[in-house]
Amino acid sequence: MENNKLQWWGYLHTSGTYQAKRYFGALDTDEARESPFCKIVVGPFYASDREEALKIVKERTDEKEKQA
Repeated sequence: MENNKLQWWGYLHTSGTYQAKRYFGALDTDEARESPFCKIVVGPFYASDREEALKIVKERTDEKEKQA
């Protein structure tokens, strides 16, 4: 664990909202990638809280959208 931070993952929902979730294993992101509601999935990554996790999700999904 990185400085007592927790692992998170997240996605850009097809509605345009950003979602951050605690990461417990590969099944989390695998199922999200198969979901028709998850436009872009990122993670896992470390964050100290949900607020920081949402910021990271937004940054990483925006970056992936620009690359697409």
